[in-house]
Amino acid sequence: MGVGTWLLGLVLAAVLPVVLLTMVAAWIAAEGVRGGLDDRVGRVAHTFAMAVEQDVALTRTVLEGLATDPLLSAMRDTGPDPDNLTHFTAHARQLTARLGALLSLTDLDGREWLRINAAPGEIPPYQLAPAAAARALATNAVTVSDLLFADRPDGARLAFFLPLVGEQGRPLGLLGATLPPNALRERVSAHMVPTGGFIIVADAAGQRVAEAGRGAAGVTRPADATWQEGGAAAFPARDADGAPWLLGVTGIPGLPGWTLTLGVPLDAHLAMLRAPAQWLLVGGLVAAALTGLLAWLLGRQLLGPARALAAHARAIARETMAPGPEGPFPAPPALVPTAIRELEELRLGFAGAEAALRRRAEDAAALLQVRQQSEERLRQVLEQLPVGISIAEAPTGRLMFHNARAERILGHELAETPELEAYRQYPAAHPDGTPYRPEDFPILRALLFGECVDGQHMRYERGNGEATWLEVSAAPIRDAMGEIAFAVCAFTDVGAARAAAEALASAEARSRALFQSAPVAAYLADAVTRRILDCNATATAMLGHPPETLRGMFLTDLDAGPRHGAPRPRGAGGPRETRHRHRDGTMRDVLVTTVPLELDGRPLLYAIALDVTEQRKTEAALATSEARLRMAMEVAGLGSWEVDLRTGTMSREGRVIPPRPGLPLAGYTVEDFFSKVVHPEDAARVRETFNLLANGHTTRYRMEYRVRRPDGQGWLHMESYGVLVETDPETGAPLRAAGTSRDVTARREAEEALRASEERFRFALQAAGGIGTWDWDVPNGGMIADAGYASLFGVPPARAAEGVPVEEFLAGIHPDDQARVHALLDEAIRPNSHGDYAAEHRVVDAQGRIRWVVARGRCYHDLSGKPARFPGVVIDITARKEGEERQALLAHEVDHRAKNALAVAQSVVALTRAEDPAAFRAAVSGRITALARAHTLLARESWKGASLAVVLEAELAPYQDKAADELRGRIQVAGPEVELAPAAVQPLAMTLHELTTNAAKHGALSVPGGEVDVEWRRSPSGGLLLSWHERGGPPVAGPPKRRGFGATLIEATMRRQLGGEMHLDWRPEGLRAQMELPALHLRWHGGSVA
Repeated sequence: MGVGTWLLGLVLAAVLPVVLLTMVAAWIAAEGVRGGLDDRVGRVAHTFAMAVEQDVALTRTVLEGLATDPLLSAMRDTGPDPDNLTHFTAHARQLTARLGALLSLTDLDGREWLRINAAPGEIPPYQLAPAAAARALATNAVTVSDLLFADRPDGARLAFFLPLVGEQGRPLGLLGATLPPNALRERVSAHMVPTGGFIIVADAAGQRVAEAGRGAAGVTRPADATWQEGGAAAFPARDADGAPWLLGVTGIPGLPGWTLTLGVPLDAHLAMLRAPAQWLLVGGLVAAALTGLLAWLLGRQLLGPARALAAHARAIARETMAPGPEGPFPAPPALVPTAIRELEELRLGFAGAEAALRRRAEDAAALLQVRQQSEERLRQVLEQLPVGISIAEAPTGRLMFHNARAERILGHELAETPELEAYRQYPAAHPDGTPYRPEDFPILRALLFGECVDGQHMRYERGNGEATWLEVSAAPIRDAMGEIAFAVCAFTDVGAARAAAEALASAEARSRALFQSAPVAAYLADAVTRRILDCNATATAMLGHPPETLRGMFLTDLDAGPRHGAPRPRGAGGPRETRHRHRDGTMRDVLVTTVPLELDGRPLLYAIALDVTEQRKTEAALATSEARLRMAMEVAGLGSWEVDLRTGTMSREGRVIPPRPGLPLAGYTVEDFFSKVVHPEDAARVRETFNLLANGHTTRYRMEYRVRRPDGQGWLHMESYGVLVETDPETGAPLRAAGTSRDVTARREAEEALRASEERFRFALQAAGGIGTWDWDVPNGGMIADAGYASLFGVPPARAAEGVPVEEFLAGIHPDDQARVHALLDEAIRPNSHGDYAAEHRVVDAQGRIRWVVARGRCYHDLSGKPARFPGVVIDITARKEGEERQALLAHEVDHRAKNALAVAQSVVALTRAEDPAAFRAAVSGRITALARAHTLLARESWKGASLAVVLEAELAPYQDKAADELRGRIQVAGPEVELAPAAVQPLAMTLHELTTNAAKHGALSVPGGEVDVEWRRSPSGGLLLSWHERGGPPVAGPPKRRGFGATLIEATMRRQLGGEMHLDWRPEGLRAQMELPALHLRWHGGSVA
């Protein structure tokens, strides 16, 4: 609620009765003044406390600015450095000039790095206030001590401490400052003290740091007085004389335990209340009349300054947040003085606070300017460094800074990277060629994981595509809280240095390796004394001395004198032949070359000794060998030739191609040889092969071609071998080729004859069919076979022609014959055996078919009796075996059928009834003929059975042939194709014969127009259902009165012999017979008979 509202309440109260108005107004005025006084005291005390805290905060800001100085950060990491201390001291003097403070920098052990603004003999801060220093280290924050006293002319001091924190948040040192409380005292005296009152500033121990006014000595604060931290409170108190006082107390922010107390005498203010009360009692009516006017005037007087103060405060707050054109913090319009004392005091308090804030802002601006100047100097230093520098912020990895040399080293511009994945654009790779991931970059390793990377080598592709090597180091930089704030990366191009170092190391290694691995003895000796300084392994091996012994000898100790001629003078260089003595006393012929050289200003000799002992022996042996070779070539019919590839001239020896007109033994060209001797059809091929050797594309060749006979009649077959024997040592160009030639005409004619013989043999095998050959390499276990052999044993012919392990062929032998065949093979390959092999067994081919074969072969043994080759032949005798089996089966079947036929014939004769011999003969003859026809069918089908349709046709044929015109179309046969087993052919044929005979004599076929239908089908069980229907014949009175032989034969055949059923239905229109045979006598097919 505002003051205007209260004034309005006063106006309304004026209308109350005069007495009541007077009493109430007096009481309200007294309490209002008292409450306003309490509130004013609290506000003024709080305003004074804020002004004092600003002075303390200025000192704290200076210390914090010095603690974050880059020079001090460098000293924290590396220790005190004279140059850094000098620059830091100048910077510190500039900041502390206004404070007049002593500044001290110490480590945790109490060693003082520097002291600034110190008077002679002055005690350093950490010794003056050890408790406050310990509290600063414990809290990692700025700490202010209580009022301290030391031996100084100006008396008491205050101490400020700020710990220096390292990367892990651990304190590394202490920055301390001491200054007199004069500034606080001036601040206190500079403000207006209330009339008759006082102001006191006390530390945590209760010591009075500053005071102003009168009456402070005897006034004490009540023991139960309390107030909220950071706020102000008012308390009543009394002085030593018992006079009442009103105290306003507040704590000072940033100074724990410090208080500021403002005291005013209460009587003076109460006296101000008595006079208005008396006048109110006396002139109540006048006061009531003038209350409205007075309230209006008073409200205007009160509200105007209050609103002006509020607007001024808002202006100060707004201007401190946004600097104006007049400077960092331009001054707002000045406040107009007011006649109201409290408001005037408040205005003056505002003015003091504003001045303090302005001074603090100016100090902060000065500190910011110093920091910006320091950063600019650091930037200039980084730009001048001979390495690339880049700085990235956490946690995004965005590049905050990079110097120009960084872009020159990388060969491209460096842009700000908004995120970590953007680092993939940089073409960096590990030494093994693996591309860098973002987290592999040293600057990100430092930024993300806090790693310190030192001297990591990185392959990098510069902007122009050139690959180089970078040596990269990176480290994280942490803030005061120990968190990673940014990371610094330094790198330099070491590609040229690395390449040079690798080339130098490689050259030194190659030189040393060449020296040590040289195939000749090498020595390095002093040119003056001839003492051996070093030697290689060949030298120690050639002379038998250990290296340490040779290094102490002289070159003259090795020379035992020449074998041929005198040695060359010392130092003359050039190869000379001499002898060196071996450790065991033997002599070695050597060819020595000495070369003078100078290393690091010292004259040396480099001597090479080539051991030619074996060469000399070889030369003697070679002369002998060449003589023997020449003789051997003549005996063996070989000829040699040699071509000078530079001139194209050729020479030859031997009798293979004797001299002939236009082609002597030497001095002719290669082209003459090609055109005059080589067959025209072979000349192009021979020329092409030789040119490959002459042009260096190959070092040797072998070819065969035809040459003209010496008499010019016909051609000889020549086999030639060529070798490149000499090349230019500098260019490698071919210089000389040599070779041999041999007349292979007789061998080619023999090969042609053998090839023709093999071809004839192959044609014979193919024509014969079922014959195959094999050739078994017994020691190696491989077997080569032709297609006939491979197909019998189930092996692919292509693989068999190339050769496969013998086990693959043996696996094709029938399991029941494996043991017997293996025993015969083992006997044939047994050492010193006769080697003959003969076997008849079964094999299983690739389709699983079983075949019978007969095999014949012989194993040939070497001179030691061990098996070597085992060739042989195999013949497929499956057809013969099957024929033999069929013959045995037929013989057994014929014997069985003959016995059955005789038994059937005997039954036919015995059971046939007839009235006269002619009828008896006809009946017996018909039945014997039917039996013969069944035997004929079985014999024609090799006793494998017969078709039902064929059996029917055979039985009905006599009637169809007889009176063909009359019976054509009267017999109808229909049914599916089915084959009868051999055992069922004869019984079924006899049954059909009886039915046919009965139809011809008594049934449908005995009269014109009669018909017979024979049909059959397959039963659900797979058996045979056959129907015999007669119609159009003589009427049938019923079954025969007596049972004849035919009915007996049918019943015996169908039921007892075949296990089937037979039903006879004697209908008036004709006989109907139904026969059923079981499935074991049948084999059904897909066709049909009609």
